Amino acid sequence: MKYRITPWLAAALMLFSMQTLAASLSDIQVL
Repeated sequence: MKYRITPWLAAALMLFSMQTLAASLSDIQVL
């Protein structure tokens, strides 16, 4: 495979970014 980034790594990265985004959004709503 040409790509070094594996699908599971990309999925984990996406989940992490979505978690941080949701956390920041909830923090903004609370404030």
